[in-house]
Amino acid sequence: MRADARRRRRSCFALLLLAMLSACHQVDSPTAPRSPERSGGRVERGERRAVLEARSVRVQDGDSFIARTENGDSLTIRLSGVDAPERNQPFADHSRESLRFLLEHRRLQIRIAKYDAYDRAVAQVFSLGDGAPVDVGLVQLENGLAWFFRRYR
Repeated sequence: MRADARRRRRSCFALLLLAMLSACHQVDSPTAPRSPERSGGRVERGERRAVLEARSVRVQDGDSFIARTENGDSLTIRLSGVDAPERNQPFADHSRESLRFLLEHRRLQIRIAKYDAYDRAVAQVFSLGDGAPVDVGLVQLENGLAWFFRRYR
């Protein structure tokens, strides 16, 4: 019972932080037309921000996956602002399966903010389905399967 209360409190705190950060940051429409320089393909390290479309190839854990861009290049993605349990931690499998479910068989819009020390693209990822685009990192936070992580923002 005590662990459930702590988990709920953590989830509420993560949502509050995310809501505060989102209120200060205007997000472009994921369905807006893209300029030619923002089309699919490998984004070079020097570029500050890039937007590309891709599909998930393999989910590594609850906060990272490998994507294939429209032109066939592979890219390792780390969800921006999110940290999920590692393989040896409780709920790691559940978090990974949740991310797999969110990404599977969907087009993804990936907004790269930077690259980390492991050469992963740190990005905000939107799942583009039939309805409105879904922020994958936010869903992981809302479901209590990850927590806000300032370092990867």
